[in-house]
Amino acid sequence: MRTLYRSMKADQDGRPACGPSARTLGARIPDDLSPDAWGVVHPCAGGMSVTADDPRALPFHRRPPEFGGMGRDPVYKLAEARLVGPLVARPEADGATHWFVEPRSALPVDRFQAALCATRRDWEMETP
Repeated sequence: MRTLYRSMKADQDGRPACGPSARTLGARIPDDLSPDAWGVVHPCAGGMSVTADDPRALPFHRRPPEFGGMGRDPVYKLAEARLVGPLVARPEADGATHWFVEPRSALPVDRFQAALCATRRDWEMETP
């Protein structure tokens, strides 16, 4: 199993803050994925962006200086095995280090966002 990484704002308890933005634990609608006419999101159609195996593979503008970037937020890690229930990790089609955390099956967008947020206690802050 892989380790997934994402830079995110820390909430008051030190865990990732939840929300539908590029800097929180959530997915941007419609930037990261688009619900269908019924408000349902589908597998293999995008999701919350992460990188796999190496936090230095995060985009330069997302990585904080201690990881060689210019981002403002700490880097968090999650063992892929912690994604259970409605969530799954999938690599982007080009085979790069960019991955998505997306719905395992069709899911209303609000339930997808809630499932992402429910993982917040499983994310651990990474240090270089």
